[in-house]
Amino acid sequence: MTCNGCGTVAQARGGSFEEPLCAKCTNPDPDFWGRCPVCQATWQLSPRACQGCILDQRIRGLLGNDTGTITPELVSFHEALTSAERPDVALGWISRPKVQDLLERIGRDERCVTHDILDDLPSGKVLAHLRRLASDCGVL
Repeated sequence: MTCNGCGTVAQARGGSFEEPLCAKCTNPDPDFWGRCPVCQATWQLSPRACQGCILDQRIRGLLGNDTGTITPELVSFHEALTSAERPDVALGWISRPKVQDLLERIGRDERCVTHDILDDLPSGKVLAHLRRLASDCGVL
């Protein structure tokens, strides 16, 4: 939602349906809110990892090696995938088997990503989106 107080896009933590408020506008005291143990961001209701960090971990699991390390060629692609304004929506998208399969194939391939390599993958809307994203972030 868009916060009625500050205009940011965030999860509603207060206010009303007509005038929702983000965590900062509901209670500006950061000590009231939980912190993400990974990035230390506050403004969440629990001490679990925030959705942005969970998204990063899952994409690292798909694109990265056994330790979650992303090859230098795919760093900007990883950043593009994890910079979603709505990590919850991105998490839902990457939970789809076809998305997971394509990301794993791209991550496992030791060659630099090219159009020819992507042409060898199963075609469809998901691949078209990943190709556009890879092109936009300079991987292709």
